[in-house]
Amino acid sequence: MNKKTLKTIVYALLLLLAADFFIGYWFYNKYYRYAKSVDEYLKRENIAVVKTPKLKLNKKTIYFRKHYENIEHTALSDRFVSFDDKKNNKKYFTQDDNMGSWDISGWKDIEKIYTSGIAVFGLKADGTVVAAGKNNRGQLDINDWTDITDMAVSGGHTIGIKTDGTVIAAGSKGFGKCDVQDWQNIKKVSVSNFHTVGLTNDGTVVATGNNGYGQCNVGDWQDIMDIAAGSKGMNNTDIMDVLDELRLAHTIGLKADGTVVAVGSNTYGQCNVGGWQDITAIAAGNFHTVGLKSDGTVVATGDNTYGQCDVYAWKDVVKIFASDTITVGLKNDGTILYAGLDKLIEEEQAKINKTEQASKETKKSETNNAKKFELKVKNYNSSDWKDITDVSVSNGHIIGLKNDGTVVSAGDNTYGRCDVAGWKDISAVYTGSQYTVGLKNDGTAVVTTAE
Repeated sequence: MNKKTLKTIVYALLLLLAADFFIGYWFYNKYYRYAKSVDEYLKRENIAVVKTPKLKLNKKTIYFRKHYENIEHTALSDRFVSFDDKKNNKKYFTQDDNMGSWDISGWKDIEKIYTSGIAVFGLKADGTVVAAGKNNRGQLDINDWTDITDMAVSGGHTIGIKTDGTVIAAGSKGFGKCDVQDWQNIKKVSVSNFHTVGLTNDGTVVATGNNGYGQCNVGDWQDIMDIAAGSKGMNNTDIMDVLDELRLAHTIGLKADGTVVAVGSNTYGQCNVGGWQDITAIAAGNFHTVGLKSDGTVVATGDNTYGQCDVYAWKDVVKIFASDTITVGLKNDGTILYAGLDKLIEEEQAKINKTEQASKETKKSETNNAKKFELKVKNYNSSDWKDITDVSVSNGHIIGLKNDGTVVSAGDNTYGRCDVAGWKDISAVYTGSQYTVGLKNDGTAVVTTAE
């Protein structure tokens, strides 16, 4: 072997080592660090993830109670329950489609409504709170709350601001996201499924909960006018999707000078807001961040899989809204602009076509229960979306409030969440991942069924 060949081999080995180092470093930051946080979470919660038979909830419960002794029903998040096997000191996950009671017909004197994927809360004029939906983590345990002025809710915990600026919490205490008992002078709160953020009267910010990606590192923030916590929770159908949210949480702050600050997960570039200026409002989806500029234009950064960040041609916008896959802008003429909805509708229509084809091939008629959860699509019709005064957007559908108190909708209509055609005298609209709520002028409320 001559010197030239040896030299070539050495250089090749050095290049391979360098490539291995950089690939390893990229893999660590993108996957290993996330996998490690999930492993630590599972270990801390003593959780064993197992595949379970696809059975209805009552049969699932019977199955688990047959196969494990001393089982106590607990819950993980929006769509999953864990069965706690105390004898073997293990928890087992399975999906839970039981959405609890959604009877809000007796609600009165409601001033504002707050929604998560699985529950709805009403703030009354006297500062008390009422709630309906699923109480899997104790997030509905708010019957003794008084003097509440504002709230924020996630799939697993509920936060309330009191008239004296202190904060109260109910629900899952995982990651310390309910450790708000020492907070003072708070004027706004925002939450994800895993952390809680509070804006104080002096423009500083406090945060508690999961800090795996630095989403709670807000101690040096000053002159903040508004806050938004990303990763509100997806409409998950897989346990690993729930755990995946651990790597998505981020926190956004709007400063008094119109600039924006961000901390937390930047997996999709959702924290790339360093160059933003003249911003007057912010909105945070699970994977992307949106900013409204003083001239009525809009900027966005982050995941653009559904085109939810394609907003740079927008003009004359006065309000912005963001969810997992959708961005909406309300214009000063009462019309709306949206991004991400068309692809979502296209995907849902494909699911419908696939379901119909499978039904024809098997020649099986649908059961009443299957019809209840049949995938439907409510297409956007621009002629209906006029004179809009407010909007609410979820992971799959958008709702518009018209100036005459009626309501329009578009998007995925699974669970009938777009069935609002007969609503009247509505003063505000709110969306959850599986339902829509309307606040009426007389302080009562209506809801599309999520059961």
